[in-house]
Amino acid sequence: CPTAILDRMCAALCDAILEGEISQGVLLQLEHNNLFVVALDSRSEWYRYHHLFRDFLRAQLLPNEQTSLHHKASVWYEAHGLHHQAVEHALAAGNLDEAVRVIRIASRRAIMEGHLTTMLMWVDSLPETRLHACIELVAYKGWGLVLMGKLEAAETIAAWAMIDPTGDTNQVESGVLLSLQAYLAVQRGDYANALYLAQKALAALDKTDPLFRTFQYASLLSLGHAQRELGNTQAAIETFRQAIPQAHLYGDNLGTMGLLEELCLLLHIHGRQEEAATLCRQAIERCAAEGHDPLPILGITYIILAMMCYESDELSQAYNYVRQGLELCRQLMMPMETLRGQILLAFLLQAAGKDQMALAKMEEASQIAVRLNVPRFSCLVKAAAADLHLRQGRLDQAANWAENTHLLVKEFLTEISSPERDAEYRIFARLLLKQKRFDEMQILLSSLVRSAQEKERFGDLIDTQILQMLLFLELGRREAALEELDKALRLASPRRYYRAFIDAGSSIIDMLPSLRSVAPEMVDRLQNSMVTGTGHRADLVSPLVEPLSGRELEVLRLLADGLSNRQAAQVLFVTEETIKKHLSHIYGKLAVKSRTHAVARAREMGLLA
Repeated sequence: CPTAILDRMCAALCDAILEGEISQGVLLQLEHNNLFVVALDSRSEWYRYHHLFRDFLRAQLLPNEQTSLHHKASVWYEAHGLHHQAVEHALAAGNLDEAVRVIRIASRRAIMEGHLTTMLMWVDSLPETRLHACIELVAYKGWGLVLMGKLEAAETIAAWAMIDPTGDTNQVESGVLLSLQAYLAVQRGDYANALYLAQKALAALDKTDPLFRTFQYASLLSLGHAQRELGNTQAAIETFRQAIPQAHLYGDNLGTMGLLEELCLLLHIHGRQEEAATLCRQAIERCAAEGHDPLPILGITYIILAMMCYESDELSQAYNYVRQGLELCRQLMMPMETLRGQILLAFLLQAAGKDQMALAKMEEASQIAVRLNVPRFSCLVKAAAADLHLRQGRLDQAANWAENTHLLVKEFLTEISSPERDAEYRIFARLLLKQKRFDEMQILLSSLVRSAQEKERFGDLIDTQILQMLLFLELGRREAALEELDKALRLASPRRYYRAFIDAGSSIIDMLPSLRSVAPEMVDRLQNSMVTGTGHRADLVSPLVEPLSGRELEVLRLLADGLSNRQAAQVLFVTEETIKKHLSHIYGKLAVKSRTHAVARAREMGLLA
């Protein structure tokens, strides 16, 4: 029986295999008589043979018959958009030219949708000589390895393709490969070359072909990275901002979220917290409006929202966001975002007084960085771990990090400034303060202030001004310390930066009242958090057995604003019944029985700003 080559079948597929139109009646009759077939759905649309019976029927088919039948199945599956099955049957047919063609089409869609493991399985199923003859598939494999965090393997692929392009390469295929090489150059820290390669990739890619949009956005991502690291952060912001609507328009969720992540991180550095948070919430709302459950790619937005909440000292809300973000990111195997979330989780636990748990989380992040073996990721984790050690009074570990990282004040004065390197030197400045190396610290801070001012990195500037205040206090220069605190408060108040002040410790408490007129609401909130030890610091671990999801937090905020179920449903583009289901989950998690008690309980726990 020709249909025995199928692992699952429907009437239309069987008709294509048999070149007839009788399959629907036959399948229904077989199902009715319980003969050899099993229905796979309640609508009696898809079936499969009993396994032993299928194997028996297959054994009756000659090899050349199977080749022809697999080809027919592949054609049908491709025509109906079922690329995974189309690839399987193309490979089973043994026609490598056809298999390469189908895999090329299927791989483009798989990368756009984030099905990386599947795409790599298809590509690796080809003989190496056939893979190497198709530069497009080589580049796809490289991108798949990149997105799974296997950068060393991706470097090997990219280097081979650059040196030995054995196949015919058109301009678009060159663009895909150039976009890969640009991304890898960014990861190596070769920003000038990344800028050049990204610009070449953008010129080569066919901007009218939506199948190549992902690589266009990847090139913009690398271009923005290079612009940022070479000091042109405003150009980087514009690069990311212009690319996001295009990515969303063409349904590229992976590209959209990657660009959104970079834009929000830059806005964060520039002190534009609210703008970054709004962009993240809009992305989540768009997903809900389109009827999706939270897509794994939205993990990025939840982690960025958690960062914003951490800066504004809304720790319980940050904890809920980062937990949900990490869960989503792990589903899609996103190493950089998982790493960033783990580091934030460590600092959240530290802020809640859970020192050992914080160290354990940072160790988990370190292990991820070791497995990835990417210098940029390793530097990020090591700097964060040194910061955590300083907060816990472990000066020896922080000093070892500084020595191994070759941090020297005189070297910083001649280095090209970048957000990551400046962040390392601010941690180094805290170490110098603890070691009472005040002269070195003063020279370093003066340079850090200039760098932050020139690049308009207001978040960095606030942090540096607080460090200057602490230095002046140590030197007994109270008036100078008050002046620095005044500057920091004026910058921080409209931008909702609270954590930098709280993390500075109790030494600033007695200075806050004299500066209340500068930022009354902020000073009051800082005093409440620092004097009483409560403020927005709810216990991050014990109050909720199961944390609220991001969508449940959105519903909770609307309740707090006094919206009815119907109004909340309209705002979130869902049905009233969906809102009621969310309320039921919220009541259960908060152990309450009414809307009023839910809002009150959430405020007590710091879940609402």
